Amino acid sequence: MSAITSSHEDLQKLPAPTYPGPPVPTYHKDVYPSISVDGKLAGSAKGLSVLVTGGGRGVGQSIALNFAKAGASKIVITGRAEGALLDTKKRIEASHGGVKVIALAGDITDQKFNEKLFEAAGELDGE
Repeated sequence: MSAITSSHEDLQKLPAPTYPGPPVPTYHKDVYPSISVDGKLAGSAKGLSVLVTGGGRGVGQSIALNFAKAGASKIVITGRAEGALLDTKKRIEASHGGVKVIALAGDITDQKFNEKLFEAAGELDGE
């Protein structure tokens, strides 16, 4: 067997890697103060209008919620699942009543959808 193997059979013959202990000795579950909307970033989005893709769930939803928490005045969320987008919209409006939320379901790779999206969103620069 050479130093560089390319066949699956050769890779199966290699010993399993061993590690001295857990991969990370300390687990952090809290957001670092320097990137927290409760810390240094509090109010950092005040008055801004933002567009968040994938805003119905996961990371996109968290980003949209945190923009609301940071003071954004308008949040446009888009994604493919209309139900998930409407849930995110309700969550933002319930916790941050002064934020205007526009939720549009569609595919951002579609030029016609993007035209509709930006027409509905209007100005996104906060001006």
